[in-house]
Amino acid sequence: MLLTQRSCSVRSVRGVWVTCALALTGLASLAGGGACTVAGSCELSEANYCNAQSSVACTGHLVDAHTWESSRPGQDWLPFEGERRWHMSLRDGQTGALIAGRPFEVQVYVSTTSRPEDPGGSFALAAGNLALVHVWCTQNDAYCTQLIAGEPLVDVQNDTCSGYFVKVVVRSEPDASDAGADR
Repeated sequence: MLLTQRSCSVRSVRGVWVTCALALTGLASLAGGGACTVAGSCELSEANYCNAQSSVACTGHLVDAHTWESSRPGQDWLPFEGERRWHMSLRDGQTGALIAGRPFEVQVYVSTTSRPEDPGGSFALAAGNLALVHVWCTQNDAYCTQLIAGEPLVDVQNDTCSGYFVKVVVRSEPDASDAGADR
């Protein structure tokens, strides 16, 4: 269920489209620079985001009913230390609203700075082990009872030993009730 290949274009994982790409110009070291060389120096750490167990304030927001971002434009991206796994509830940090529909696309961006959208900053789509993605559940999905009941949840893991900052964008399919709605 996790993407572990070094490169891919678009891949379907249990009905969820995950977009990844090789690191872009200026960030080429991101794609291959994550090998652990010191035994014990890189251990898995897990944290919750945008739910009752969050370890940091939720700055995630809904761009629209079917698009969620882990941070608003101009805000700091989440720290993405080596072997960090974020359990992300797809909830708006201000309104508490959840993304509508079943997530089908997850885009993960990484940067070496916390505000790469500022002038002079840079970022890239994460590739390979920089972003292992797993969609655990959606509303009314049996998987939800295993983690946080009733909330769509996406796990994003930096499976390298190098630290970055991360922004996650999730898009969901319209519900049947949205059929024919103007976009």
